[in-house]
Amino acid sequence: MSAQEPTLFTEPVDTEKPSPENEGLDSRAAALGLLGQILGRKTPLDQALENNSAFKILPGRDKAFCRMMLSTVLRRLGQLDDLIARAEEKPDTEHPPVIRDILRLGAAQILFMNVPDHAAVDTSVRLAAAARMDRRKGFVNGVLRTITRKGREWMARQDEGRLNTPEWLLKSWIADYGLRTAAEIARAHTAEAPLDITVRDESQRSYWAAAFKATQMGTGTLRLVKGGIVTDMDGFREGHWWVQDASAALPALLFGDIKGRSVVDL
Repeated sequence: MSAQEPTLFTEPVDTEKPSPENEGLDSRAAALGLLGQILGRKTPLDQALENNSAFKILPGRDKAFCRMMLSTVLRRLGQLDDLIARAEEKPDTEHPPVIRDILRLGAAQILFMNVPDHAAVDTSVRLAAAARMDRRKGFVNGVLRTITRKGREWMARQDEGRLNTPEWLLKSWIADYGLRTAAEIARAHTAEAPLDITVRDESQRSYWAAAFKATQMGTGTLRLVKGGIVTDMDGFREGHWWVQDASAALPALLFGDIKGRSVVDL
């Protein structure tokens, strides 16, 4: 790798005046920089999103797409790396981290998101160019095109639970819950977690349930199948509701009438 080839893509594509050739690239460029930060610097996803300027200037729809790419890659990382290794002619060859992350994002779009194959491949190749990795554009193109042809067949034979779960964690689950339950937990972790919210005014619960197409839980919690960027959702900044897991809402119900009493939340 030459001195001119960065190992981490951190510079966003210019989003002030997007050109036709950069269409669809801004959200992917932001995702690439964020993925390097999350995996390379061990930064939690929410913290990385909160502090990333390239992400903050994206339009709402692009923010959601960027976040979905990241969460998909992180949940399916073991599977994606296994598929990329299968698609490489020399899987043991070392590549710059930025190239590995471009392949992960591209493969995630192809196999786990509703992105046309040609769009996922084309934008990944352009992303490599934007990251000053021109000499590896052909490699990115070749690997992702192989995944478009064979990836779904390979994926059908993968053990997704094992591949996407750290070995130490899987062993712990097996010891505590048995093999079958551990496998079910591992599979459940590949799905996006629902978002639970508590409405401030109980009389408005039905309104917010309809607005968000949410399920009303027995705890009074509203459960949204998909969350998105919480701070951009209607009613959050006004304080009409707050994020609270259904399990966290249970104690308030079990305590009964606590008016006038002090409660310590530990």
